[in-house]
Amino acid sequence: MALIACSSVEGFFSALIRDAFLLKKWQAGQQSQYYVAGLLGRFANQPSLEYPLSIKFLEAYCQDVAAEHKVSALRDVGDMALCYTGLFADSLQYVSIDVALYEEMGELAYNSLSSLLKESEQLTTVYHELSEHFIAFVDVLREIRTEIAFPEMKFIPQHVDNVESLKKKPLS
Repeated sequence: MALIACSSVEGFFSALIRDAFLLKKWQAGQQSQYYVAGLLGRFANQPSLEYPLSIKFLEAYCQDVAAEHKVSALRDVGDMALCYTGLFADSLQYVSIDVALYEEMGELAYNSLSSLLKESEQLTTVYHELSEHFIAFVDVLREIRTEIAFPEMKFIPQHVDNVESLKKKPLS
């Protein structure tokens, strides 16, 4: 990997995303690429939710939730699912939820967002593309993960008190 000179975290991630898309021979919309770069910049500063992604997912689908809270909750679910499965899939072994479930929650959250927002809103197209090609975006993030010398991460959500209880145990 070549040295990348950037003036911002988002610029750094934009360059990595562009290179990963070229390597994967897949092209996403420019706005979607910018969105994911911005997401990675935000994620670098605040990588976790205050409670489980599955609870946030259920909260987003409550009928009594105000529209703007629903949009925010769905965005959080989609964004965190994308980051967790794309960057930290190996570390999810410490959590009792399968990676495929995180991927499904992310796809569904982005799909719901694209349906909730008015077609005139700029992010509608981005959320639709993220939903339709969620696994391709995950693959791009996995490619980025292989290019960056991240320290070995043991992803444990903040809400976990007992790590041992989360390790998958063989069926007896």
